Amino acid sequence: MADFLQVDLETVLRLGADLGRHADAINAIDHSVVVSMSDGPVAKVFEGTGDAVRGAYRLLGGEIRRMSDTALWGARTYEAMESASTEQLRAYLKGR
Repeated sequence: MADFLQVDLETVLRLGADLGRHADAINAIDHSVVVSMSDGPVAKVFEGTGDAVRGAYRLLGGEIRRMSDTALWGARTYEAMESASTEQLRAYLKGR
C-alpha cells in the first residue's frame, strides 16, 4: 500500500519544541527605556513606548507559542491516527 502522506514526526516535534523556546525568549524580553537626557522631548516619547513594545512582544510570543502548540498537537494526533489506522488495516487484512 502506498503512503499518501508521509510525516517526519521527529522533525515536527523538534519544530514544535524550537518554536516553544523562541516564544519563551520573546516573552522574556524586557523593554526598558534608558535615556541620557531625561528632561528632553525624546525621553517623553520613549517613555510612552514601553507598553506598546511590551504588548507587541507578548503578541508575537503568543502567536509563536500557538504555532508550537499546534505543531506538537499535530504530531501527536497524526501519530495516534496513524497507529489506529494501521491497526485497523491489519485487522482488515487478517479478515476480522
